Amino acid sequence: MTHPVLAIAAHKKVDVPQDPLYLPIQAGAAGKESIGFVRDDSNQNISQLNPMLSELTVLYWIWKNLPADKDAFGLVHYRRYFKGSAPLEGSKVKVLSEQEAKDLLSRCDVIVPKRRSYYIETLESHYSHTHNPKDLDLLRDVVKDLAPEYLDTLNAHLQKRSGHMFNIFLMSREKGDAFCSFLFPIAIEICKRADLDDTEPFLRRMPGRLAEFLLDIWIEKNGISVLEVPVVDTQPVNWFKKGSAFLKAKFFSRKYDASF
Repeated sequence: MTHPVLAIAAHKKVDVPQDPLYLPIQAGAAGKESIGFVRDDSNQNISQLNPMLSELTVLYWIWKNLPADKDAFGLVHYRRYFKGSAPLEGSKVKVLSEQEAKDLLSRCDVIVPKRRSYYIETLESHYSHTHNPKDLDLLRDVVKDLAPEYLDTLNAHLQKRSGHMFNIFLMSREKGDAFCSFLFPIAIEICKRADLDDTEPFLRRMPGRLAEFLLDIWIEKNGISVLEVPVVDTQPVNWFKKGSAFLKAKFFSRKYDASF
C-alpha cells in the first residue's frame, strides 16, 4: 500500500491534519457557500442526499472521484479520527499518519474503529430503544430485495452487543470499490422508500444511521480481515448527557432527538 487517502467529512471550516493522508471534503455542499475544501457536489456525486445520508455523500465522492495514484481510501469525520501520531493543529489529539496507515494496511484488509459495546442490550434493541424500530424493518426489506445473500448475516449481526460504528474505515481501492458497490444501492434505496420529506433534520438522517450496520455485515459475510484502531474526538463529548439519554431511552422509552 503506497498511496492511501482518508476523506474528512466536514460541513464547516475547521482545522484539519496537514499529513498527506487526509483530504477534507465539504459535506452537503449542494446549494451552500464554499468553505475552502473540495466540494461533494462536484464531479460524480450524490450531494443532494446529504440530509439523509450525512457523511456518506463524502464517501461516495471519494469512491467515484478517487485520484488514479491512490490505492486505498476511506472516511473519517472532522471531529472524529483514528488515533495516531500525526498532530492536528488547534487540538491536543494526534491522529493516524500516512505511514501508520500504510503499516496497518500491510497487515489487514480494513482498518476500523474499536468496537462500540452496549453490554446490556443488543444492537437491535439499542437501536429500537433510541430510534424508530420500524427503521430496522425497512433495512431488512431493502437488503432482502437488493442483496438477499446478506440477510442472515444482518439478522445475526443485529443480535450482537457490539459493532464498528460511525461509518469510519480505511481499505484498499479494490476492497473499497466492492464495499461501496454493496453499500450505496442499499443506502440510496432506503432514502427512496423512507418518507422523510417533512421530518426534522435529526430524523431525516435515518438512512445514514442504518448504513452503519452495513460495514460489519459486509466484513462478516466476506471474511474480511480487520484491525481495530481507537477513535479520538477533537471536540469534548458530554458523557453525562449521552449516558442519561441512553438510560432514558432504555427504561423510559425516550427516543434520541439530537446527536451527541
